[in-house]
Amino acid sequence: MIYKLLTTGKHVKHLSTGDIIPFDDENRDYVIYKEWLSAGNTPEPAEVQVIYTRYTGKAKFDLFTPEEQRVIAGAAMSDVDVKLFYDRFTIADYITYDDPEMVLGLEFMEQRGFLTPERHAAVIAEMTR
Repeated sequence: MIYKLLTTGKHVKHLSTGDIIPFDDENRDYVIYKEWLSAGNTPEPAEVQVIYTRYTGKAKFDLFTPEEQRVIAGAAMSDVDVKLFYDRFTIADYITYDDPEMVLGLEFMEQRGFLTPERHAAVIAEMTR
């Protein structure tokens, strides 16, 4: 492949030269690109980078219902593993779903019965939208 689409949807990259070509019929390189497409060629697809929402401060806790928060905080008083997760969650500047500790923490909370499978899925859906 000679070309790669860019995520802007308004440019393509020529892979041999590194040139970024705007989608503009007055641009000679774009005309050549369209001819290349007309000949049955296909550009490399754009790489889609997912950027997850960062939850900070109170927003971290608002991912969970008040009852879930109470159960987890209560369990942290008597279960060292829950306390470790709770403390790390509390002191984190922010949380995102792409953090492996967050993913494992949510699985842990479901395994311990602090989150139902449905609530676990709902939290993931919220964090990945």
